[in-house]
Amino acid sequence: MLRIAVTLILLFPCSLAASWKIVQRTNLIDLKSELAGSILKVTDGSIAAEIQVVFFPADRFHFNVILNRDREFFTAKQVALQKDAIAAINGGYFNSDGSPIGLLISEGRLISPLQRSRLLSGVFLLKNYRPELRRVQELLTIQGVQEAIQCGPFLVDNKHTVAGLNASRIADRSFIFDCGASLWGFGICRSLSLAAMGSCLNELPIVPGRNIVRALNLDGGTSTSFFARIAEEQFDSPGLKAVSDFLVLRAR
Repeated sequence: MLRIAVTLILLFPCSLAASWKIVQRTNLIDLKSELAGSILKVTDGSIAAEIQVVFFPADRFHFNVILNRDREFFTAKQVALQKDAIAAINGGYFNSDGSPIGLLISEGRLISPLQRSRLLSGVFLLKNYRPELRRVQELLTIQGVQEAIQCGPFLVDNKHTVAGLNASRIADRSFIFDCGASLWGFGICRSLSLAAMGSCLNELPIVPGRNIVRALNLDGGTSTSFFARIAEEQFDSPGLKAVSDFLVLRAR
């Protein structure tokens, strides 16, 4: 395996129209697997935050939803190492007893049904082993879906920041996104509102040379947990509590 680490100090905004800019960026890539990641320090002039993401070609990796209702795993790192995964992140919302809220499918098995809720506006799913992000109203059937997590709200849709996102509640965030069908990613951000998170993902080159088409908020908050191995480097951000389910990434 080969590793490339690059740190860039950017002194100017990425575009004159953008309210956010990247002030520091560290890139990592595993040339063998094509898994890449970035640590970005960003600011809008008054707020500073850090974003950690991994991104990858969809045809080189496979997603799985891992159930954790019995609290077998406390962190994303634990589930990744146990399940021989290269990366993992917390999944969707859940009740105090650990039962999931909204649609949850693992290995073709329906764990929890679809719910109609303004917050639970989107579904990440795997159908015919291809990942998709859909709005709930776009999901006409779950037949043939191998994996699914219902969550929300959408942060970016059709390369635009979603309007009406909450701008006052500051928390850690976790999210999943696509840059079109061929390139996917997920990650976390520390201490931003949903509105600020949506703006960052839309305005900044989170993935160099690509625009995020859709991004969906995952549970986040105290549930935020993220782990990735890129060559000999690791991203490891444990959460503050055990979660109901994780989304893991394996090389095909």
